Amino acid sequence: MDKTKIHKMWIADQGDGTYTNPILYTDYSDPDAIRVGEDYFMIASSFCNTPAVPLLHSKDLEGHQLHH
Repeated sequence: MDKTKIHKMWIADQGDGTYTNPILYTDYSDPDAIRVGEDYFMIASSFCNTPAVPLLHSKDLEGHQLHH
């Protein structure tokens, strides 16, 4: 494996209280978001994972976890 071809994972948190846009480094078209209690959920159109849709979960709108 050519290690020069490996890219770091995008991390928006700069570690000093600031963030680099985009917070989510991907193209989620037509996003819909909802808050349920203290949790935030976002879904978006998926053109490469049909029939699935990406579902993201966040507690603070900064850190998101993708659920399958």
